[in-house]
Amino acid sequence: MKQIELEFSFKGDRNYVHGTDIYKEIVKNLDALGYNNWQYFELNIRKITHHNMTCFLTDKKQNQEGEVVSFILEKDTNRIFGSIIENTDKLIESNYSFNENEINKYCIIDYEQETITYTNPQNTFTTIDVIISMSKLYLENAVDKSVKWFFRTVKFLRPIDEIETQQIWMKKTVQKHRIIGFDVYVGNELIGYAFGASVS
Repeated sequence: MKQIELEFSFKGDRNYVHGTDIYKEIVKNLDALGYNNWQYFELNIRKITHHNMTCFLTDKKQNQEGEVVSFILEKDTNRIFGSIIENTDKLIESNYSFNENEINKYCIIDYEQETITYTNPQNTFTTIDVIISMSKLYLENAVDKSVKWFFRTVKFLRPIDEIETQQIWMKKTVQKHRIIGFDVYVGNELIGYAFGASVS
């Protein structure tokens, strides 16, 4: 088992760690360990967290007590499992600026086709930021604005933290209870799946 300390800043005016930052921090640390160019990555967020976190990596699934996030990465024939807990002794002491409206203003919702498309040829946002902002915008405007949404699970078929130059779009495919699922595309390539959940 390998232990990694994850450190964060709050995104914009939030007081919790945003899922996009959890994804980025995990991928950054896995890249440093040689787990880049993977073929599958699945991230599951179970609870909202307000502190820095500790990640435990194993080659067999082991849920840590108090787990708030888990993930699976597959590269070639190798599979690695991550279990992340909140470290309440390590406070987050900084924020960074983030204007979601700069993504939203380039998004078009097609209510009939149940799709949302991001078209900004001068895009400067990472793909994970675009995808999650798009899903939130769709959920609030095409599904239910009266509840708060967060992304519960993402599954990717290739690394996506780069800034994409092609059009990014999503199609709603699943609606079950309080879970909404999307297929995620870059151009004509299916790159993964995103699942949003409503908070009561």
